[in-house]
Amino acid sequence: MGTKLTIPEWMGSGLTNGAVLDYAERSYAAYVEQGLDVLSLTEIGMKLAEAIDAFKLAVNRQSAYDETSAVTRADNDRDAFAKALYHSWNFLQQISSTHPLAPHVETLRSEMNAYKGVWSHEMRKETTELMGLQAALATDANRAALAALGLDKIAAALFAANDAARAAMESRSDERSSRAEEKAAGTTPELRKAVTTLLVQAARRVNAVNEIAPTDATAAAISKVAALVEEYKLVAAQAKHRKGDEPAPEPEPTPEPTPEPNGDSPVS
Repeated sequence: MGTKLTIPEWMGSGLTNGAVLDYAERSYAAYVEQGLDVLSLTEIGMKLAEAIDAFKLAVNRQSAYDETSAVTRADNDRDAFAKALYHSWNFLQQISSTHPLAPHVETLRSEMNAYKGVWSHEMRKETTELMGLQAALATDANRAALAALGLDKIAAALFAANDAARAAMESRSDERSSRAEEKAAGTTPELRKAVTTLLVQAARRVNAVNEIAPTDATAAAISKVAALVEEYKLVAAQAKHRKGDEPAPEPEPTPEPTPEPNGDSPVS
């Protein structure tokens, strides 16, 4: 019996639409890379691709309404702070390995390199990624390194600007959401639920195939998607923490897989 892929039920409440879309696209790409037919995902994969396209249309239309002056100001601020944080650290790599600050530069290497260029990403994706960076830099070692290098205030300003950008986008989204929903094939929540339902079905299917007839392809798919699950769990946890004492929405029930008309039925 192989490793099982964690069913991503937590997407029901913990992530923004942009983050869910990003997760869905990356998960689908991981399945395609290993072969939808090999993973017994031919029918589910086709439905998932269609659902992702419809959801992306709604999210992109929503994003177009977010281009207000408040959003632009907050986005420009966080871009500036993100560049300042990264490039300040990057220049410090030039100090000698014997300098007392060199170990602190090295401590931050993996986090800084992982988020290089985040300022050039789509606004909602940048929001999610900066939340991930904030969580990654929250360890005692990284906090100490930032302080020792004099970068702690820049980091704090960056994450405050990210909060402001996120709040501005959500405020504008609330005001304009009905206009975007009218143009999409369904409401944004409906399209999101369709995507997450199919992601759960895909995970169940791959788990079942891997349990009965494990292959390198199923193992690779599970490994890649499991890594994505862990990445977005961190983002969801950070988002929940930021909401303070607000009660979390009830999680959506996990749907049972259904037989596919082309014979691509669930493995039991």
